[in-house]
Amino acid sequence: MSSHHLQADNIDQALFRLTSLRHLNLSGNNFSMSRLPVTTGFEQRTHLDFSDTNIAGEVPAGIGRLVSVVYLDLSTSFSMVSYDDETSITRFTIDSIWQLSVPNMETLLANLTNLEELHMGMVNMSGNGEQWCNDIGNFTPKLQVLSLPYCSIYS
Repeated sequence: MSSHHLQADNIDQALFRLTSLRHLNLSGNNFSMSRLPVTTGFEQRTHLDFSDTNIAGEVPAGIGRLVSVVYLDLSTSFSMVSYDDETSITRFTIDSIWQLSVPNMETLLANLTNLEELHMGMVNMSGNGEQWCNDIGNFTPKLQVLSLPYCSIYS
């Protein structure tokens, strides 16, 4: 369902009741700053892509219980409008740059030991202080790709 430019007020819970579904790719759709639903009942999912979906709020702790996940993308898209060399100010096209937040990286990653790719562009991780890096190193031994562009990582 990626890049179909769907628009909705939220992500329908019915998608999360499809327990046999291994790959869920909702990228490139607009969910109007709604929150990700609590993710239970699909522990066999291996690929979750919520990038560029205009979702907001805290990433549900339930994602951290999806032990089979090897690919997770929570990145928010943005477009740079302008960059002023004199003042070093960058202007973006969205009002709130860090729409998604991960208040506790340990809770998110502790059980994701099969994770190979983690994309969290423009995700607010500042509540973790410097511990976010240790958590990634400690809990994702199979990680091969880490993408964190424009993240807020310190409070």
